[in-house]
Amino acid sequence: MKKKIKGKIRLIKKTDLLRCQDIIYDCLDVACDNDAQIIRFRKIYSFNFLEKCYKDSNIFYIFESDKKVLGMGRIGGKNGVKTVYVDPGYHGQGIGKRIIARLEDFAQKNKTKKLYLNAIRSAIPFYEKLGYKKVKDYKKRDNRMEKVL
Repeated sequence: MKKKIKGKIRLIKKTDLLRCQDIIYDCLDVACDNDAQIIRFRKIYSFNFLEKCYKDSNIFYIFESDKKVLGMGRIGGKNGVKTVYVDPGYHGQGIGKRIIARLEDFAQKNKTKKLYLNAIRSAIPFYEKLGYKKVKDYKKRDNRMEKVL
């Protein structure tokens, strides 16, 4: 693991959304299997989508270091961890782990017993290290994971 980067987690501001979109696109470029997947996900994660998430999410945090947004994560819907992304240039420095911990802390304080997420294949080992387990026989998505808090 690379050296843990210094920074803070704070609630997202509307002015952070463009940087968040850039991070998502950079992550998709690294994680997707082909160009068709990248194009499909870029359509999903449009600026309008992020703006809607900003307005509708239960909680939406960013990780910031030296006034630069390096990662984000949110809880939306019913007990769902959504949109956890870290700038690929900063992977392995503890940012994702700290974002997840903050989301879990928020969920526990709000008496949530279990969190769910849908992981891309390359992120499954990361989530498993944090205690998430694959949900067997989940019909909609093969990479559905959960964690009892």
